[in-house]
Amino acid sequence: MQYKLSNKPLSELSCDYELCFVEGDKIENLADKDALELCKFSEGDVMDVPTSRRIYASIEDKDLESLRLVLAKVVSQIKAHKIKSLKTKLLANDASAEDTYAAFVEGFELSMYSFDKYKSDAEASTLEEVVLCELADIDLESAQKGLDRGLKIAGATNYVRDIVNEIPQIYTPQKMAEDAKALAELEGVSCEVFGKDYLKEQNMNAFLAVNQASPHDPVLVHMTYKPNGESKGKYAFVGKGLTYDTGGLSLKPSNFMLTMKSDKGGAAAALGVIKAAAELKLPFEVHAVLGCTENAIGGKAYKPDDVIRSREGVTIEVTNTDAEGRLVLADCLSWTQDMIKPDYIFDMATLTGAIITGIGAYTTGIIGNNVHLQHDF
Repeated sequence: MQYKLSNKPLSELSCDYELCFVEGDKIENLADKDALELCKFSEGDVMDVPTSRRIYASIEDKDLESLRLVLAKVVSQIKAHKIKSLKTKLLANDASAEDTYAAFVEGFELSMYSFDKYKSDAEASTLEEVVLCELADIDLESAQKGLDRGLKIAGATNYVRDIVNEIPQIYTPQKMAEDAKALAELEGVSCEVFGKDYLKEQNMNAFLAVNQASPHDPVLVHMTYKPNGESKGKYAFVGKGLTYDTGGLSLKPSNFMLTMKSDKGGAAAALGVIKAAAELKLPFEVHAVLGCTENAIGGKAYKPDDVIRSREGVTIEVTNTDAEGRLVLADCLSWTQDMIKPDYIFDMATLTGAIITGIGAYTTGIIGNNVHLQHDF
């Protein structure tokens, strides 16, 4: 998708479709007022008027998250249209031009995403270009920076989504290591990959226990991004990379096992952080540590009642082999503390389904030992 800036008025631009942002329910001066009134268009609504080749989107609040969310509704309605270009003018708000245009691109790109590489009847969207116009009062340089930033952030997010959605017979621990190595081509990024022998040398027995029944060896990946200039801090992101989780001998019911290809989401997110940090040229030293394995079943699987000694020397009694994420992460966090010595560690994981019971499916649970850091994050 291409995003372009233009000083021209909307009426002078020739595009296939027009996106009209509406402040609340103020429709008095709109071209399709009658149609909007007929359909009881109100604050927060999105309405497509194909006969006029326009789509109307009401923004309830002028904050940037409202812009992102309303764009999700817009895209869902026009994504299948046979159009190649779209024009629009953003409403004024209190945010900077850079932040506003970055939010627009994030909302649009994230909403356009779909993972359909295995669908036989998938149809790609024909939309190729979005033109943002009437910019006479806008700092064009800042707006362009916003477009570029939004594309990089959305691109990193969609990169993570592709990894999370990839199927388990393709996406093994070794495939995740390959993807990490590919990111090392970015400026300032390096990658180290450690195998089973290294994990044994490091006494990462909790990590190794989870892997025992898998035909695919475990992999510890360490990625580093270093800025060109002086670093303003050292941050480590430790990601749970369970490329598939059956639950082990504490086997998941079939309906719970489905979607467990997504149990690598934490490690995928850590890769995305490295990708975004490098492309945005952030002034921080950023590390990603990925604990990659499968939790499989078989004669070699670790068992409830096993007692494992972790890298830290702490013994762990296994009561449920489906609590494997904390075993992998225990050793990875220990390794990160000792080998990287970062200022801050962020542990990202699809750790437990109980979080959905506690706070729902669309809220991230944050737990830590630094209240100020949790609040800032």
